[in-house]
Amino acid sequence: MNKDKFSVLQDIYDTCLKNRMEWKESLQRVQDRISEIEVYMHSIKNCEEIDVNFFSPRKENFHRDYLLKYETEKDELEYQKKEYDQKITELNKQIEQLEIFIKNSNENRFKIIDVQEKERQRIARELHDSTVQNLTHLIHRIELSSMFIDQDTIRAKLELESCIKILKSSIEEIRETIFNLRPMTFDDLGFRQCIENLIANVKLSYRNCDVDLNICDLDQYDWKIKNKKSINLFMVTVYRIIQEAVSNIIKHSNADKIMININCDDNSCFIVIKDNGKGFSVEEGLEQNDKHFGLTDMQDRVSLLNGNMDIISACNKGTELKIEIPLI
Repeated sequence: MNKDKFSVLQDIYDTCLKNRMEWKESLQRVQDRISEIEVYMHSIKNCEEIDVNFFSPRKENFHRDYLLKYETEKDELEYQKKEYDQKITELNKQIEQLEIFIKNSNENRFKIIDVQEKERQRIARELHDSTVQNLTHLIHRIELSSMFIDQDTIRAKLELESCIKILKSSIEEIRETIFNLRPMTFDDLGFRQCIENLIANVKLSYRNCDVDLNICDLDQYDWKIKNKKSINLFMVTVYRIIQEAVSNIIKHSNADKIMININCDDNSCFIVIKDNGKGFSVEEGLEQNDKHFGLTDMQDRVSLLNGNMDIISACNKGTELKIEIPLI
């Protein structure tokens, strides 16, 4: 049966706890036996001090043999005790690390769910505010056309032409939503081309906003892991971060210039996105989750990739995002 990484991690953690408990019990037994031996040795020595008054060589040899036997056993037990102490110390370190990993893994699971839910809410809101409204309006126009078709043919034709325009607009909006869900060019052409297409669409839709793009080719990077699915998920997440940042700038900043730099070294991907818009107070922006939803969404995605994001902004001074994400 296949298990996810979190379940495997939890199994290892449970095994470590069980081993630690067993070794602690063994250590306690060893310590108890050492205590018993020390009591025996102490009693024998006291007995020797009493027997010496009787000058009995036989008793002296007898006691000496017992002392030697107990001392040998005690030495062996002390060695076992040292081994158990070392094992328990090592296990404690492993358990601490596993607890951190499990906590982070658990938090990431909830972050993934949160990001997915927010994405669903965003899509539902966009469909309701645009496509559903347009289609509802379209029904009314078609009903109106059917009323005019016998009385005023020209008016009916004009209404139907208007319906065709609304329908074409709705189709474009649905296509854009589908593209945003999963860019088709990503699977076919790769990361760089997909980002370039995103920026080209922004330039086409918002002609008063100039976008300067400088991008490295992540598709040619020598990945440490060879799992293609994981690599694609990594690049899709980076794409989403950039997409959300650009969307946020367009919606809120009133900027007429955007600069995007994406560079990589052997270990990390560095993303800098800067605009010359109106800016905002970072603390207030992060608190207002409804108005600046894109910021928390980006932070969650960056966090899922174990990255860091710094936001530099002030009123009337534009905004700069600095993102560093370790490459897998």
